[in-house]
Amino acid sequence: MTKQKKLFEDWAESYDKFVLENQHSFPFKGYSELIDEIIKTIEPNSTILDLGIGTGYVALNLQDKLNCKINGIDLSEKMVQIAKNRIRDSIIVPTDFNNYQSFDWTIFPSETNYILGTYFFHHFTDDKKVEIIEFLFDKFGKGTKILIGDIGFLNSTLMTEKKEELKSEWDETEYYFDLSTFSKKLEIKSYAIKSKIISEYCVLMEIKHQ
Repeated sequence: MTKQKKLFEDWAESYDKFVLENQHSFPFKGYSELIDEIIKTIEPNSTILDLGIGTGYVALNLQDKLNCKINGIDLSEKMVQIAKNRIRDSIIVPTDFNNYQSFDWTIFPSETNYILGTYFFHHFTDDKKVEIIEFLFDKFGKGTKILIGDIGFLNSTLMTEKKEELKSEWDETEYYFDLSTFSKKLEIKSYAIKSKIISEYCVLMEIKHQ
């Protein structure tokens, strides 16, 4: 078992409580506001693929408030089981996303309206993020929209300031979003990106294939 997987396996039972109790500080500041914005963005009755579905807390909100059908994957088997108990009529499976190219994506409906990643993409470098986005559009079609809610900042200057301010709380093993730089990387690939600042540490991005 990898160190990352063990972390989330050990965290599974207390994860929701921890996030909600710490949503006014780094890294989860703006968590509830992020969920509210995602709900405003997604069309009711949509089919969603949730990457890093975790315990299914976000998915449960989308199911209950928008009547969405939600499938998902997660690294943690314990979190997957919790999510399965929460989300009806779903396909939720444990997998290591680092092996995403060899994963059998055909288990999910090809008519997927949204691919969602909340606090998921920061585990990958910017180049890998773009590679994953390209791969997902190739698998699910140009009509699919990708929503990313994650730790991010308007530009590199602000990111540096926050890094210095947070000091030891900043995780050097993770790759947070610099919206200015990342948007340019996507535009080069002919993707349209619409972004919104949720809090001083959180951004929401909607990515479409042009």
